[in-house]
Amino acid sequence: MKRKLMICFLILSVIFVGCGISKSDESKIIEQAKQIGIEYFKKNYNIDVVFTEFDVMPRYVSSRVSMYGHVQGAEDETIFLMIDYRTYKIVQGFTFEGFAEKYPMIEGGDAALILKDKHKD
Repeated sequence: MKRKLMICFLILSVIFVGCGISKSDESKIIEQAKQIGIEYFKKNYNIDVVFTEFDVMPRYVSSRVSMYGHVQGAEDETIFLMIDYRTYKIVQGFTFEGFAEKYPMIEGGDAALILKDKHKD
């Protein structure tokens, strides 16, 4: 009986501890993803953005980090990016209604990643 309890304990420990992401790794993921998001908006729209909330999914669920933020100096102009933290490629993004009109893309910019006017508060 003790052996079965010990085996169950070890299995549960591996599931709950071993499959997650350490705080140190999560911080590194957030910092790198945040930099990619900031550079994306600067390069493609010539705007500065601030990311304020992050949701890092465990690897066993998805290798994605969701980032919520806004245009710097305009908290009501919300943005969202999802980045794959294995490749550090932008997977999906949303912007506030009217983003495209207010912040036209720089010529040659990469618009394929952002679904404009979809993110609404």
